[in-house]
Amino acid sequence: MSKKDELKRYISGSGLEIGALHNPLKLPALQAKVSYVDMCAKGALEKQNPEIKATEIIVPDINASAEDLSVFPDNSQDFVILCHVLEHLSNPVKAVKEIFRVLKPAGVFYLSIPDKRYTFDKARPVTALSHLLEDFKNNTTFKNDGAHYKEWLEMVELKKEKPVASTLEELVKGEYRIHFHVWEPESIPELLNYLQNNMSVFFLLKDYYYKKGDPDLIYVLEKKTEAQSLIQNKLKENYSFLRRLLSRY
Repeated sequence: MSKKDELKRYISGSGLEIGALHNPLKLPALQAKVSYVDMCAKGALEKQNPEIKATEIIVPDINASAEDLSVFPDNSQDFVILCHVLEHLSNPVKAVKEIFRVLKPAGVFYLSIPDKRYTFDKARPVTALSHLLEDFKNNTTFKNDGAHYKEWLEMVELKKEKPVASTLEELVKGEYRIHFHVWEPESIPELLNYLQNNMSVFFLLKDYYYKKGDPDLIYVLEKKTEAQSLIQNKLKENYSFLRRLLSRY
């Protein structure tokens, strides 16, 4: 079993996967009870993603956004899975706070994002923490997020062989859920340390994965009720055997 697959072992009980679309996290049978959450009903998802076979798209159990999980009570979920969704959100800080709220104490937040160094975002600058905080302060949404659309158009979309839009107006009007933000391995620890110190959002980094050339960055976070030791900003790519062993407990 690969290190990446090993991280799934932390998921158990009853919880949520947000934005699975056609690619839900594959878990062993009977390991956990997963409810699928998405902003739109299946019909709308099919129209937004014509390149995906309709039969492959997961039928959402609940319609909600990661940025607004008010349909779920506080401390109600054993886990929340968010795979390659955070980068599509205009307000990631709001989403992380919402996920923290709905998790039970010791609940697991399984977060996977693209490592921008190995994706079509590689030419884009890493999103600064100050930028994320400004988006939170302004309650930015994809409907009023012109700056991100402009960066995407110039640095990603127009470089495609077949761009879906050739002007900013087309991109905004289509409400395409682009990669609004881009990150490297140290970005998430920096964000989590800030949230602990300033917003009482307490997560323990249980485990993580990244590897040179692999576009997946994965963080396994455990909700805590009090402040933890700050996460080291510079994570080691080669995770030690001892820490992997200790992280099981």
